[in-house]
Amino acid sequence: MALALPAVCWNAAKVWLQQAWAKLGGYQALLQSYERAGGSSDPVQAYMNWGLELAQQQQLSAAVDKFTQALAIDPKRAEVYCNWGVTLARAGQLQEAEPLLAQACQLEADKAAYWVLHGAALVEMGRLLEAQHCYAHAIMLKPRHPEPYFNWGVALARWGDYTQACDKFAKAVQLQPTQPQALFLWGTVLIEQKQFALAAEKLKACLELTPAHEEAQYLLAMALNRQGLFSEALVAIEKAVALSPTKAVAWVTQGDVLANLGQLQEALSAYENALALNPALPDLQLSLAQCYAQQQQLPLAWPHFEAAAQLNPALPALQRIWGLHLLDAGEVQEGLNHLHLAQQQGDTHPSVALGVAVGCYRQGALAEALKGLRSALIQHPTHAGLSHALGVVLARQGHLLEAKQAFEEALQADPQLHHAKVNRALMFLEQPEKELHTEALRQSRALYREQPTTPWVVTPYALALWATGDVEAAEEKLQAVLAEDPTQTGALAALLCLKVHQAYNPKLVLSLLQRIDDTYQDPPPLWLWAQQRVNAYLAQHYPKEEAYAQRAECLKQQLWYKEPWLEAEWEALTTTKPLEAVLDGAGFQQPWRLWLLGL
Repeated sequence: MALALPAVCWNAAKVWLQQAWAKLGGYQALLQSYERAGGSSDPVQAYMNWGLELAQQQQLSAAVDKFTQALAIDPKRAEVYCNWGVTLARAGQLQEAEPLLAQACQLEADKAAYWVLHGAALVEMGRLLEAQHCYAHAIMLKPRHPEPYFNWGVALARWGDYTQACDKFAKAVQLQPTQPQALFLWGTVLIEQKQFALAAEKLKACLELTPAHEEAQYLLAMALNRQGLFSEALVAIEKAVALSPTKAVAWVTQGDVLANLGQLQEALSAYENALALNPALPDLQLSLAQCYAQQQQLPLAWPHFEAAAQLNPALPALQRIWGLHLLDAGEVQEGLNHLHLAQQQGDTHPSVALGVAVGCYRQGALAEALKGLRSALIQHPTHAGLSHALGVVLARQGHLLEAKQAFEEALQADPQLHHAKVNRALMFLEQPEKELHTEALRQSRALYREQPTTPWVVTPYALALWATGDVEAAEEKLQAVLAEDPTQTGALAALLCLKVHQAYNPKLVLSLLQRIDDTYQDPPPLWLWAQQRVNAYLAQHYPKEEAYAQRAECLKQQLWYKEPWLEAEWEALTTTKPLEAVLDGAGFQQPWRLWLLGL
């Protein structure tokens, strides 16, 4: 069975176990003065000690000879079998070691230490049930000793039985509260169970006993980070880095904490330090990719996604995060490919289904998006984002009652999801019936009264005013938003639509589009597309101004966002048509729809 316990945890457990083997198996005899065989009052003890000394010097064959000589004198000396078995086990010769440890248990069945050591060897061999029998027998012999509970907990954790492992560690700590390693492993297993608050408690207790325990320090930072206690986590991880500046995983954790605090440049520095120490960590490569992507430095992010995939194709969350960032970059099909791979790998995180639905929606595959969202909501029935997306798809299909119910379920799950309120109101604007526009106005006005200065509330209200015939009030609201913040692209887009609807003045429209473009380092493709259309029209009607034609061609090359309706319009429309037809063909006849698509 695959090792379930994190490597750091198991390695730490083995260090403690080796110390236990030395202590329980009589290895302390090495530190005592003794006579060589022949001059000792106990020749069996002398030969055994000689064997242990040779084993310490890595002379395994010679050590085995001394153990054999000791047993030739007394073949029923359990201590010799135990020390011989421990020596072979530490050398990795488990198949040979296990029968010797079993023999020691048979010869002195009332000695708990032999049962613990035999159990440890059986765990190493993957024979968990037999190991558990050994630990249970040791506990029966010595119920107040913590070692059997501790080792049993390690075995259970290694095989992924975290609940029972926690029970064993709890008993070990109860019997010996000053045992830091039991507290450390208990905290580590709790992290695996996602019980981060309890894990932090155990790790803090461990650090009170051993402040220089570097693994406990950075795992504490991890547990605090996962609870959202980023400032506390930063203090903990800075201590961990100070204790072990050459440990790459500590720098990775520091980078993760800094990224969560929004200090992306500092996070990158931490990741770069980790990269210099160990570039073969897949989690590090993924963290670097995410950090670059969050800074909109996508060309720098992609190589790290690829490196993470090469190091560990099954890395949890890799395909999901990669796919979502590809979607954000407009690479819809590539993003869907990665998200589908995440689903094949068993990633049930709701953002996977949400991302697939968004991708299908953008490709016009509404039925597929709907099917995926319904399936995801069976697993995550109270996920507000999934319900909201379901409402958007249903509204696009014209199923208004179902869409309204989906938006309400989203708001029930998260009353602060104001976008669901906005979309619940605006979905009525896509319908031709005037009474539905009135309903949109009623709902958007209610939102406006709650948040009269919030741009993404004011703008939909303006659209509803416009749809119900109050164009003057609509323009007033939009101008008020832009007076407060000229970079509000939603309001700019709505104002663009309103002006186009009022009068087809291509230069006025172009100036509005340019304002949108100027506020974005990377303009949304819908704005690029609208700009391209207007420039193409101007180039046709003002052929002497070559800049329009050049701008139109340049924009066409940037249109990496390819929705089916856009592709169809691109083929159908020509620049010989009047601007009215060019704009109407893409939905400008219902100008609020263009704004909705821009969301």
